[in-house]
Amino acid sequence: MRGTLRREGKTNQRLGFDLDPTGQWLVTGDTNGMVSVFGAEMDPDNSEPVSTFQAAQGSVGSVQFTPDGKRLLTCAGSRCFDRKLPLNDDDETDASDDDGEAAPPERSRQDSLQLWSLG
Repeated sequence: MRGTLRREGKTNQRLGFDLDPTGQWLVTGDTNGMVSVFGAEMDPDNSEPVSTFQAAQGSVGSVQFTPDGKRLLTCAGSRCFDRKLPLNDDDETDASDDDGEAAPPERSRQDSLQLWSLG
């Protein structure tokens, strides 16, 4: 192993990475919405990204260079289940609707597919 690159990834969601067409740069997203660019020639003494930018409010699960290497595609968001949650028999809260099921918590969806110019 030549080295290790660190990123925020406290999730069960897959977080992808890609190499640019020249093999010089490795790019990845994280759970904080950041995209990090690393030199693909690993330096075991320095695994810091050469560049970062905020691509989304939520997880960036996929990043992909275009074939010409001049643009980067990012896919952000997370899987959300918009369904009612059954109440526990012991639960005496009043946070239910008419049929006795709890309403799901409010979620802000930040799903996006974005194309970034690198030149």
